[in-house]
Amino acid sequence: MLASHLDRSVAEDVRHSIALTIGLSSLEVERSRARAAITALEAEADHLRDGAPRA
Repeated sequence: MLASHLDRSVAEDVRHSIALTIGLSSLEVERSRARAAITALEAEADHLRDGAPRA
């Protein structure tokens, strides 16, 4: 009985860990996209500040 409870508990912990890992991966992808967008906007702002035409 205790072993069965422990098995279920471990299985739940594993599922929870997998869900957290997937969520973290998604957040990392979104962070990477946000950083790329910020970099592009900063470059555009620099061009506008310098009076250079945009590409």
